[in-house]
Amino acid sequence: MRYPPHFSFPIIGIEEESIFPKLVGIGCLATNINIPCGLTYGCFIYHLNLWGGYTVKERDFQTQWHHYLEANPPKTPEVYELKLCKTNRFDFSRVKKHQIDGLLKAKTGMFYKISDNLPVFGGNIHMRFTAKKPYDCLWIKSDAYLCVMFYIPRKRKVVVKIDIEDFIIWKDIFEKKSATFDEFVANGYTEVIKL
Repeated sequence: MRYPPHFSFPIIGIEEESIFPKLVGIGCLATNINIPCGLTYGCFIYHLNLWGGYTVKERDFQTQWHHYLEANPPKTPEVYELKLCKTNRFDFSRVKKHQIDGLLKAKTGMFYKISDNLPVFGGNIHMRFTAKKPYDCLWIKSDAYLCVMFYIPRKRKVVVKIDIEDFIIWKDIFEKKSATFDEFVANGYTEVIKL
């Protein structure tokens, strides 16, 4: 991969109401000049991902969902399967059978043992520690939901939350193998959450 001349580097800023970084300009070490992204300056205008920059992953959704739940705790216990959709259609096959089975079990009651060997890497990949766990196991009987975040860069993150039993019925009668955000909302079973 060819980099722009003079060892350029991205300048990253944080977009308002978002935890995701945004490319706001290009810096040049040789000339100590910062070029705003809106300007065209030779080959300086590169997409951030070409430099190994930031790509939204499901773990980012998990972090945002965690913050949302801390600010808006559910009244009863709930379990979730989180999915990130970076296109305009969510493919139903992304929800695997074992995930559906796990969510259905949680609705009727299930025992879950937390692993004794949760690795934590402290800076050095060769140093491994075991994370302290709050308890050994739990019995859970709760509501179970599939939560799909429809991710559009530089837009507010929107999540559709649907009960797993409603999702199973809906996907079986739905004529397509995937659904858009609008189709999820139109089914009548879905709660829409803005993160």
